Amino acid sequence: MTEKNRKERRQAMNSFAFIFGFTMLLFVLFAVCTLKTAERGISLLDEKKARYDEVFRKQAGYNYRMDQMFKDMNNLTIQTRTDNEQARYHMIIARHIQEMQDEIYRGDVDTTHYVLYKVLFNQLQATQETTATYFDEKRDLDYIMEQIEKAQNLINR
Repeated sequence: MTEKNRKERRQAMNSFAFIFGFTMLLFVLFAVCTLKTAERGISLLDEKKARYDEVFRKQAGYNYRMDQMFKDMNNLTIQTRTDNEQARYHMIIARHIQEMQDEIYRGDVDTTHYVLYKVLFNQLQATQETTATYFDEKRDLDYIMEQIEKAQNLINR
């Protein structure tokens, strides 16, 4: 017994094998492309994570240093200090501000992450100038009050 449609079946089988093989080849090709793209995506995400971790670490350090500067400014205004101590505190704070600004500008080409610090530095410098003026005026006022007190003591004698 011989099949009558052997040629047609053979052709259909070859056609199926060709289409199936081509489909499997495409499937494997797309799988490889997907894996390669995923690897590149993962490495890109790791790079971005490392970069953002570095930025966050720097910002945490800057926040700590800013806290120290705020404490120094607060200590400067709360406790009574001599002129030399006030000048020394102002120099320390100004030096810290300058160091942080230099570090930000020198370290990173992209300073968009540190815009807030620039505003805070400007505000700190303005506050420092205001407190320096305040201390000068307070010293003058204390001197004048002392002179008035001396004059009143002389008049009352």
